[in-house]
Amino acid sequence: MDYNLEQIELYTNTITDFGYSDDYTEEYARCRYNLIFTGETVGNEYSALTETFATKNMDKKEGAVDYINQSVQDVKDWMETSGDLAIYPFYDETYQDIMRSDERVVSLLYYNDMYMGGAHGMYGWGGENYDPVSGEKITISDVVLDMDRFNEILKEKLLEYDAYLEESTIDTNLEAYKNRLSNGEGDYNWSIDYSGITVYFNPYEM
Repeated sequence: MDYNLEQIELYTNTITDFGYSDDYTEEYARCRYNLIFTGETVGNEYSALTETFATKNMDKKEGAVDYINQSVQDVKDWMETSGDLAIYPFYDETYQDIMRSDERVVSLLYYNDMYMGGAHGMYGWGGENYDPVSGEKITISDVVLDMDRFNEILKEKLLEYDAYLEESTIDTNLEAYKNRLSNGEGDYNWSIDYSGITVYFNPYEM
């Protein structure tokens, strides 16, 4: 950690909303999410970051309400058509880590665990990275200068992790990630801390 960098105070608030049966005797759905705020000591220099998080927080609150309403209805519909097979409650739970927060970059890591019926749920990690002055998201290419070499390193690391992965699949996917990035259609799934960059590949991606 570079202690010469100005640290930006962030804190989170965890909220869990629930959806119940009509008589409130059974939990049909729940949604757990984190709101993130800049601290009181954060000055005007980072006011755009404060506004960015305020907008994100509002979107999360509205999304949670929509999720609960839709999930409760989905459970009701399932019970009407298939009987009560104890496939509920549905849940969408997100956990958050602040990987880095200073004058150069704010990096957040989210872990999401979700069940919407079916044989099993799904889970995954997602990174978000911000320029603290502009409040705008930054992409991996704002940090990495040579994306071709970066993909080569990612491939090496993936094969170290799992030697049974197909190299052609890795090549195809990494090239697709790079093309989406260059076309402004998406970013790699990444975070950055004081040790370096971490790229996340969720289930089925490779």
